[in-house]
Amino acid sequence: MRKIIETKLRPLVGLELTSTTRKKSIECLKFEFKELFILNSEKVNKGEYALHIQCEWRAIKGHKIVVGSRDLYEPSNKTKVQKNKKFDYKKENLRDVKFKRFIKKNKLVVQAIEVDEYGGFNIYFSDDCIIQIIPIKTSKSKNNEYWRLLNNIDENSEQFVIGRKEMKQNELTNL
Repeated sequence: MRKIIETKLRPLVGLELTSTTRKKSIECLKFEFKELFILNSEKVNKGEYALHIQCEWRAIKGHKIVVGSRDLYEPSNKTKVQKNKKFDYKKENLRDVKFKRFIKKNKLVVQAIEVDEYGGFNIYFSDDCIIQIIPIKTSKSKNNEYWRLLNNIDENSEQFVIGRKEMKQNELTNL
C-alpha cells in the first residue's frame, strides 16, 4: 500500500500549496491555482490538486508545531467568547487563522513526500516546513476515511481515498 500511496501523491512534488479551505472539520489543501470562483462573496481556489484531510494533522516550521487539526476547537485570539456562551468552531477559530497565516507567510513548494505503513505521510516543503498527516482512528466503520486526493486537472480521474477500509484490505493481502 505504501508504494501505491507514494505513486498517487507523487504529482504534488514541485507544486505550491496556495490555499486552504475547510468543510466542517475536513481541511482542504489546494495545490497550485485552478478555477478561481466566487462562493459567499469570497474568491475560492479549486487547485490543480486538492488534498482533503479527515484525520489528525499538524504543520511544522523548523522544530515548532505551528498549527494542528485540534486547533479547530480553540477560539482564535480575535474571537471573543462571552461568558456563558458556547464557542462555535464553525466561525473563526485558531486553526483557520493560524493555517491561513502559515500558508501566506511561507513559500510552500512540495520538495518530497514520505509515506508510512499506516496510510499517513509527511509532506516536506521549502522554507523548512512539513505537514504531517497522521491517521489514528481504529474504528471498524467502512466509512472511516483518513484522507483523499483529488486531481482537478483531469476531471475524469478517480479520487484516491485512504481510510480504514483500504488499510484493512492491505493488511489482508499482506498476510
